[in-house]
Amino acid sequence: MSGFSNFFGGIADGVRAARLYNQLDRMSDRRLADIGLSREDLPRKASEWSSRR
Repeated sequence: MSGFSNFFGGIADGVRAARLYNQLDRMSDRRLADIGLSREDLPRKASEWSSRR
């Protein structure tokens, strides 16, 4: 059962990462800079932040 839950947990993390990335991507460069991010950071940060539990 743990393999099954890990599989779907990974899918859920991917969906959360995509949603977070889309939210961050809609921000202006100025707003991203205000929170210490650049456009290049978005994929990595979205993935990191969405997989935290």
